Amino acid sequence: MPGLYGIVSFDKKPDSRLYDSLGKKVSAFDSPVYSYHDDCVQLGFKTLNIIDMIDQPFFEQRMHLILFFWGEVFSDPFDDQSVSHSLFDFYLHDRLDRLSEINGLYSFVLWDEGRKRLVLGSDIYASRPLYYCEYNNQLVFSPSPLILAQVLGKSRINREVIPQFLSTGLILGDQSFSEDIRKLRHGRYLVYSEKGIKRTRYFKAEYRPEKMSLNDAATTLAEKTHDAAQRMTEGNISLSLSGGSDSRLMAISMIKAGYRPPAFTIGQSNSRDIEIAEDVCKAFNLRHHPLVITPDFLPENLQEAVYNTHGYDSAINFHGISIRHEVKKFADIVVNAMWGNKFVGHLSTKILPFSKARHDDDFYKYFLDWHQNGFTIDELKNICTVDLPYDSLERAVMQIIRENRQDDYLQTFLTMDHFEVGSQYMMAGLWLENDLLEFRNIFLDYELMKFNFSVPAEYKLLMKLGRHIWRFVYPQAGKIRYQRTNLPLSASLLRVAFTRFIESIARIKHPPGIFDYTDAFRNPLANWLKDMLCSDKTLSREYLKTEMLDRIVNDHIESKANNTEKIGLLLTFEQTLRILEDD
Repeated sequence: MPGLYGIVSFDKKPDSRLYDSLGKKVSAFDSPVYSYHDDCVQLGFKTLNIIDMIDQPFFEQRMHLILFFWGEVFSDPFDDQSVSHSLFDFYLHDRLDRLSEINGLYSFVLWDEGRKRLVLGSDIYASRPLYYCEYNNQLVFSPSPLILAQVLGKSRINREVIPQFLSTGLILGDQSFSEDIRKLRHGRYLVYSEKGIKRTRYFKAEYRPEKMSLNDAATTLAEKTHDAAQRMTEGNISLSLSGGSDSRLMAISMIKAGYRPPAFTIGQSNSRDIEIAEDVCKAFNLRHHPLVITPDFLPENLQEAVYNTHGYDSAINFHGISIRHEVKKFADIVVNAMWGNKFVGHLSTKILPFSKARHDDDFYKYFLDWHQNGFTIDELKNICTVDLPYDSLERAVMQIIRENRQDDYLQTFLTMDHFEVGSQYMMAGLWLENDLLEFRNIFLDYELMKFNFSVPAEYKLLMKLGRHIWRFVYPQAGKIRYQRTNLPLSASLLRVAFTRFIESIARIKHPPGIFDYTDAFRNPLANWLKDMLCSDKTLSREYLKTEMLDRIVNDHIESKANNTEKIGLLLTFEQTLRILEDD
């Protein structure tokens, strides 16, 4: 994936061959390249072959300061200053804490030639990732930990993160799959000088609910979403439309902002997502492009998907990789509604216990219930062949509880889910952040986020806020079915619960959604799956018992169990190991 990369060395000239290797790995495409070299640094930046917003991203020099800026800013900088002018002023006046005020998705590198200092900075979401490693008295950085691992030969797996990933699909804190490579976490900047590395957290979310009625919250959220849409709609754009609640709100906001871009939906040929997205597009007069996932999408795209998401998500979320070339035919930029449920709320009852939690142990138990998509810790203890730090997941969760603690556990969860977990899932969205397409997300707008953290937390329970929007603010859209329930979005909770109960008794099976790969794993991909996870080439066997891998895969293929989520995590883990071993 494109982005920022470079080497800083104070006691010798940076290794130019190492620098060239980084550049080739960052993007093998003929991407636009910016570079800067002096006695201490070699800095590079590969950008996209698309039309970006005006004058963004950029490279700029001011006296002894060099700035590479990767990303976009969506509203006017301070006092009508340019973005670069603001960043230079923040640095020169020791006010980098003001980075949180920049309404954009970006990362940057600033080199102070006079003081011999390098600054790496990330936005409040870490949407344009930066990873770094101290190597032979040098600091080396790039947008991907797997790129650094390959170029530096840092293939030793970080055992701390294995239990975290195979249980939740997440790697919390600043760690990566490689033992020696760290990520610059969201809302932080790093200063590297002859004194070493200093990391600073400039942004900490604060949940400060204000007194407002449910109706005021719903109408204001709709207005703020519309404003965010206006800020992000420059360029040749399309909508990623699942037909669900979040993307539907985004589509209406785009239309209100005066745009009717084409929409596309990814799914299997009989997918309910495609069917309902068609209904949404007909209701709002949008062109719709159904893009069907091919049966061989994973064998063809798994390696690239793991590269683009840094291996931090399950293979069941990699469906988007296979359709990028199709999207490119009608758009350069995709506007996506990922994270919308962090604003309108979750329909799931699993969020309710957080409002009743009284201590950290409760929180940890509910956190696992919410995010544990794979193996339990007890299962991992039974299937692993090596000694792993199984308490690393609990330690990581407890640490981010302490860092993000709010007035109560519900607010703490919503804060963590928005930033700590959300910044991980951003990487799932980065399948679009490559040399073909650019990814924008209305729900990452800074002004919208500030309002979100003023909405009473209880409005997020059982999608109370979302259902009010679909009943009273956008009733036309609320009458269209929701793909998760097959009922109108405005349906009452009682109707949803009763319908689900009847369906469970009648054992009604719905058409697959975009995340349902059960049949694919059982049929067309069965042989490939066995070759990946149950053959002599399988690297996971160094960590996981052979007979357990065989059983998990075979039980799924033979319909003895539905292990899709676990298999998705295992595939990602296996491909990550293969990338780390491939030098």
